[in-house]
Amino acid sequence: MKPVVFKFTAQKDIKAFPEGARRKAGQELMAVQMGMDPIEWKPMPSIGAGVKELKIHENGEFRVVFIAKFPEAVYVFIRSRLMLEIRKYIQENKMTQKEASLKMGVTQPRISDLMRGKIDLFTIDMLVSMLEKIGIDVEVSLSRAA
Repeated sequence: MKPVVFKFTAQKDIKAFPEGARRKAGQELMAVQMGMDPIEWKPMPSIGAGVKELKIHENGEFRVVFIAKFPEAVYVFIRSRLMLEIRKYIQENKMTQKEASLKMGVTQPRISDLMRGKIDLFTIDMLVSMLEKIGIDVEVSLSRAA
């Protein structure tokens, strides 16, 4: 069985999922470790070759992005973290969807989609752009394995 390597804040982000979603993510990642595909997933070629998105429909909508094509490990990333930061900003600032849309340069229906967790409708680039417009920097840290 391949080990799981959490990149960036993936492990922390999954721990923040509601219990049912967290349990489901763990079960599905275990299947991936054993060489199987998760029950519901889609390829993410826009991110990279072999990257897949695990879809979790437990206590809301959650996504886990992973790559399992390497023999040494399953690498896990999170796209939902970006969405959660935007939602948190909107809620903490008590913004209406219209106010948020104007500030982030998107339409109100796009903010509605974001607030309802429709992650499939958002690219990482779009989410990063929205975060930049509300003054939140996104940092990516890369390091070589020892």
